[in-house]
Amino acid sequence: HETMNIHRPHILILGGGYAGMETALRLAGKARGKADITLVNAANTFVERIRLHQRAANQPMKSHSIPALLEGVGVSFVQGWVTHLQPDARTVQVQTEFGTRTLSYDILVYALGSMIDRDGVPGVRQNAYTLTPDDMHELRQKLASSERLLVVGGGLTGIESATELAESYPNLKVTLATAGTFGERLSSKGQAHLRQIFARLRISIRDEANITEIAANAALLDHGESLPFDVCLWAGAFVVPPLARDAGLT
Repeated sequence: HETMNIHRPHILILGGGYAGMETALRLAGKARGKADITLVNAANTFVERIRLHQRAANQPMKSHSIPALLEGVGVSFVQGWVTHLQPDARTVQVQTEFGTRTLSYDILVYALGSMIDRDGVPGVRQNAYTLTPDDMHELRQKLASSERLLVVGGGLTGIESATELAESYPNLKVTLATAGTFGERLSSKGQAHLRQIFARLRISIRDEANITEIAANAALLDHGESLPFDVCLWAGAFVVPPLARDAGLT
């Protein structure tokens, strides 16, 4: 009998956040023995992004190892930064600690997500902290020895950060500044509830605060006013990596 060489498709997943991990684990169950699956992520730990404000408040959080989460499910893991996509050749270049690797694929899942925009407003990168693992240790140290915290951003990240930190650091004078109306995406009942919580926690709210620059100890507004702080936590908008656009993907 002739032996038939049946090609097993290679599914390459870029990004080990919520979307990438969920995809890898679900596909592993459905495609076991029918496809090879590889997950690529820059870090070897899974970051629970929606809980980062709890880390900033120094709450003990369990660490999740990606290799451990994938152990025994039939998904290979490559730790490294994706630097280049070549859709025509169906290859991806990944920078690892051992050098550049080129990974080929039959099916590509692009789940690299987004990152905090630290360059859209001057001074954010130099004078503000963000809810990222790299900033977390220094942010906690600063919060423990500071009096004034300015949280910039009126979305859920900013709201959760302001309330969590006000509860965990009761001596902090917390101010939340947002470019729009506070809680504008919520119902009127939801807005009223938020304002009650903020009042109870003594968190000041600055609506319609169009910040043009983050200086060393103050956020500068477009009409000349400034909002002083000891610590600034930037919870503004997100941007996406340029990889897909640079590769010609729409």
